[in-house]
Amino acid sequence: AILQANDGELLFRGKTFGPVTAPLASTNSGIFIPSHDQALYAINRITGKDQWVYRTATKLTLPPTMLSRSVFLPVPNAGLVALDAADGKERWTTDLQSQAVHTDDGKVLLQYAGGLRWVDERTGRVIEDVQTMPIQSVVALPGNSLLVVSPGGRIHRLNPKR
Repeated sequence: AILQANDGELLFRGKTFGPVTAPLASTNSGIFIPSHDQALYAINRITGKDQWVYRTATKLTLPPTMLSRSVFLPVPNAGLVALDAADGKERWTTDLQSQAVHTDDGKVLLQYAGGLRWVDERTGRVIEDVQTMPIQSVVALPGNSLLVVSPGGRIHRLNPKR
């Protein structure tokens, strides 16, 4: 359901055919909802109507990421899918179990358990791959800096080359 922020009025209600356990992603125009029914739903934020549905072969339990004009969907035990946010068409896939965390100048930074990988946003072609310590999460900061957090709690700040 989507509620009006100022008064709580119900704007619209929808339904998936399975539980939703992962956080959703949103933009000014769309909301992207991963479901255990093996589908990612793109909902128009204004009307509440389905824009498109992308189906997978497994339950979706990880959050999608919206960067630039793409939705990056981690699919458990399958990898990562890059979708066009406007129409849901598949741009590319990789079998690397990863999460998109940042975009810069037509490149997307993927985080995976043992490293960081820059790929071309349109094709998924690997540009650069850096093996690192185990990574729990990556947070993009202003100025293209990154905070990299290890499972043990070590935090590293990476600044771009100047």
